[in-house]
Formats: sequence, C-alpha cells, structure tokens
Amino acid sequence: MTARHRHGPLAGVKVVDLSTALAGPWAAGILAGQGAEVIKVERPEGDQARWSGTRAGDISAMFHMVNRGKRGIVLDLRTAEGLAAAHRLVAGSDIVVQNFRPAVAERLGLAYEQLRAVNEDVIVVAVTGFGPTGPDADRPAFDSVIQAEAGFADLQAGADGVPRFSEHTIIDKITAMAAAQAAVTALFARERGLGGQLVEVPMLDVAVDFLWADVAGDETLLDAPREPSRGVTVGRRHFLQLADGWVTVSFGRPGAVGGLCRVLGLDLARYAGLAEEAGPGPGGARPRLLDAFLAEARAAARTLTRDETARRLVDNDVTIGVVRTLAEMHRNPQLAGAGFFHETTQPGVGRIRHTVPPVRFGAFEPVVPGLSPHLGEHTDEVLA
Repeated sequence: MTARHRHGPLAGVKVVDLSTALAGPWAAGILAGQGAEVIKVERPEGDQARWSGTRAGDISAMFHMVNRGKRGIVLDLRTAEGLAAAHRLVAGSDIVVQNFRPAVAERLGLAYEQLRAVNEDVIVVAVTGFGPTGPDADRPAFDSVIQAEAGFADLQAGADGVPRFSEHTIIDKITAMAAAQAAVTALFARERGLGGQLVEVPMLDVAVDFLWADVAGDETLLDAPREPSRGVTVGRRHFLQLADGWVTVSFGRPGAVGGLCRVLGLDLARYAGLAEEAGPGPGGARPRLLDAFLAEARAAARTLTRDETARRLVDNDVTIGVVRTLAEMHRNPQLAGAGFFHETTQPGVGRIRHTVPPVRFGAFEPVVPGLSPHLGEHTDEVLA
C-alpha cells in the first residue's frame, strides 16, 4: 500500500482570513481543514462570533467550529499601522478571504485592486450579501436577510402562510462551501499559469442557485404543465412517531409498502394498489388509499420502539432515516464507527467534542482538527 501524506492536500498554501461571523471564516476554516496555513485577523474587540451562543471564555462553540486550526492575530485595520501589517501578510499569501461590503473594502484599503498592488498573484475571495454591483451592492446582509430575499422563508411557510426561518444559518454555511470550492478552483487556475484573480461570492446568488435545483421547476421549464407542489419529494416522504422517537420513511423505491406492512403487522392485501407502485405520491397511487395506509401505519408505529423498528425496516428493504437529536449524534453507530467525532481539551475552554473534516482524501492521512485561537493569541509570533 502506498504511504499516505500527513499534512493535507493544501499543505503549503497560505491564507489570510479577514472575514467575520460565519460564512467567510468557515470558508477559510474548510481550507485549514485541508491543510492550508490560515491566519485569522480580528479587530481589537474580536470577531462577533466569539460571543455568540454557547461560550467558554472568549471562544464560543460556533467560533471554534469555523476557526479551528487557524492562528489568530489582532489588527486595527482602521489605522495606518494595522493596514500596513495586513498588507505585509497579503504580500506573502496565496488566498485572502474577506466579507466587507464593496465600499467598505475600498475605504479600508482592502479591495482586490489594492491587495493586488502588494501581491499581483493573490486570490481574493470576496463574500458579500448581494455582489459588487446593482442597487443592493452596499446593503448589509445577514443570514436571515438572505433567507428572506432568496425565497427560503417563503418556502418554509406553513399552512397559515407566515414565512419561517430555517433553525440554523443555512445561507452562511452554503456560502462558505461555495467560497471554499471557488478558492481552490482559482488556486488551480493560478497553478496553470492564469495568475491571481478576484472571486466574487454573493450570498443571494448562492442561495437562489441552491434552491433552484429542486423547488423551482415551474420557474425553470416555463412551458411545462404546472405542478401542484414546489418540491420534487413532497408526498413521497413521511414521518412515523414511535413509542420513544421518530423515523422518516421514503416511498422513492419499490417495496416500501410491503416492507412496512410486514414490520407493522398490516394487511398488505388491503394496500395492493400502493404496493404495485414504485413511489406513492401526489402523482402516483390513489390519494385516499395512501391516506388510509399512512393512518394505519402511524397508529401501529406508536406502540413500537425506535431503534428496533428502524433495524427491522432496514432489514425489510424500507428506506428510512432515524430522527436523531444533536445530543445523541456522537453515539450514532455510523458516525462513531467512522471516527467522525474527536474529543480534546483547550486551556481556558475545557473539553471539546467536534467533528473531523467530512471529506476524506485517499492519498492523505485524516486531518485531526486543531484548536481555535484565543483573541490575539498569535499576534506577536506572526508579526515578529
């Protein structure tokens, strides 16, 4: 067997992270998790994410998860000395990640052309709310703003029509993934002799593109017949409540109805019309028969235990998912068996349980997540 490399595929790549909150820092954090050397630059009062949510000292859980493995320094970018120090870092870097609004970046001296003047081959990944041009270019944006603007809040609306937010910062996170992927693509282009470049990553564009694949059918195929539902999976997925928890059942494959009948003790003959179809849903089996089947299945499931029933459903070729809480996630047999959670300790913070990078590279040893920096922890070391 060929020996695997130890330091990750981005070893030797230098990144300066000038961003705050979640989207930009996590993009740089993804690069750190793949071996890049990342220096996080914070203002004297610290990144706002340090103080958000569950916190131990100057490190919150969210700050840790998006900044682990980085070295952290403090610079006041509003001063000539701070800007000069930032420019020196950029001069020796491959990638800069920032999430200033375009006018703010220009005013601070950190826009692409200003950074290119100190490093013509630098790649600048600019995460913004609305992009560099247009009427909203300099509007401030948070995850909630883009959830509203991009259609997420409307899509989550209940029967009452009231828009609802996702219960996590989904826009920030998908933007981070898009930005990290784009940074590596730009790095690849530079390796092919195309030089550095500005990479624009507008949160609004990322969010709308993310939704468009599966919930905007009527707005994509403009001459096709209208569909009654916006989602391609609506009607083919259902929750079952058990005595001690929940599972979700998918009707996307043949055999689901028969398997459920065997496990729940239902009469398959009553639902033969469903069993003959690959995917009961709005356009599939007769709606009244499906409703009757689901009602009987839900009544039977309430007397059974979650984990045993899930095992039996899987054994009977039913596609299911166990509804798990975050508190029990580290005990998920699949994740535990893969070594997906890693535990460590950090002075001033205490015990930490965190995930390892989810992408595994066959030519490299798995990356063990590092610690996140205390405020200004590496300033003297980096600027010496």
